[in-house]
Amino acid sequence: MRRFGKEVYDEASLITRSPHLRDRREGYCGQASDSRELTQLVDDINAAVVKADMTFLERVLHKDYVHYGQHGLIENRSQYLKNRKTGHVDYESLVANDVKVRVYGDTAIVTYLSTAKGKDPLGAIDDQRLFTRVFVRRDGRWQQVHSQATPIRLAAARPGQSGGR
Repeated sequence: MRRFGKEVYDEASLITRSPHLRDRREGYCGQASDSRELTQLVDDINAAVVKADMTFLERVLHKDYVHYGQHGLIENRSQYLKNRKTGHVDYESLVANDVKVRVYGDTAIVTYLSTAKGKDPLGAIDDQRLFTRVFVRRDGRWQQVHSQATPIRLAAARPGQSGGR
């Protein structure tokens, strides 16, 4: 028996009253399951960006989505979708490595090293960046609300740019 405040509980009563402990007792693996699902979702988003799969991107990007690009360009959801649909920003490959997922209830933060090849208005892209994606779970599915790409090195100065920003 344990005493909490004025009430006394036995061990079995504590386990069945605590959602956190009850889920553990019942073999709940939500954290691991969410981590696998979000890691796969990042791969799926990257594949959709490469293919310019607007149907998938429209479904996974929350209406309040904002992207902070590696050059400081800020895109809301409609700008992000338009730039990928028109080829204004066009990737031939996006690869996520060293993916780390942290889940806080119905919010998740996913960080990873991104290797990207393609083009944008500044020219060719062939670089690596640290990537952060923030997701919220709505109606049982994850939607991306924020992303940020932070360059970790400049591959080569692009035309019209100096090499040392």
